Amino acid sequence: MLTLVVLCLADPLTRRDHSSLQDTQHGEGQPYIYSMPASIPNDIYQFTTLPAFNASHDASGPPAAFLTRHGTHGIGFFGHASSPRPTILYLLDSVAYELALNGSAYRATQSDTIPFVMVTVFQPTYCVQAPFATRDTVLPVVTKIGQGMHGGKNSYMPFRIKGFFKTIQLGVEGKSAMLRTLEDVQGTLFGYMMPAWTAGISGKGMRCVFLDDGKRNGGYVVEFEAGPEAQVEWAICGRFHLGLPSGESWEALDLRNGVSR
Repeated sequence: MLTLVVLCLADPLTRRDHSSLQDTQHGEGQPYIYSMPASIPNDIYQFTTLPAFNASHDASGPPAAFLTRHGTHGIGFFGHASSPRPTILYLLDSVAYELALNGSAYRATQSDTIPFVMVTVFQPTYCVQAPFATRDTVLPVVTKIGQGMHGGKNSYMPFRIKGFFKTIQLGVEGKSAMLRTLEDVQGTLFGYMMPAWTAGISGKGMRCVFLDDGKRNGGYVVEFEAGPEAQVEWAICGRFHLGLPSGESWEALDLRNGVSR
């Protein structure tokens, strides 16, 4: 059963009842409180909603240094959706990397704040061989029900594919001019399978990122084809924790039906 936990990070009760990290300021001058329940493997911790991020809501999320308190793996963004050069956050094996749109990768500055992020303590429960796996073929494998492969269309599922990839297409969905392709590359792909009902919270379908083993090239994954020895590892999220901004700019957003207006 999935449990949804929603926290308002600037709530006075949160400040009083929990230890906190208060050195990062809210976009409207209030301190954010980065206190959440103790991490359980494969729980997902998310700050703000994807429609709010896409609307370029000015909220300073948690700093990169905070992420490892609640996750070993995760994806997010530095900057805002309307930034001239937004970059991608990839938390891989408890190290935060910043992936630029040109594909360059480097360790994130620990004090940089993240306006949208999803992290988890990833401990895969299931693993299957998936030779030459692609974006289209992985989804049916991970959502298969039966034969012990639990999961389905209504569950959040973090997943990982490590090893050799024949091709990885990186870039921004819907912007063909910004696509790049890596060929015959070793690396790690990590992301989330998200059900349709989460469209107004986290997005839906598959969202994943990639970083090569040299930690030099990576980005948001649009398409991929893994090698002949590919293995897909995944788990089922039992609890989903959502931290929300507060203040006038947050309340002014129109997020009805998961659409930013």
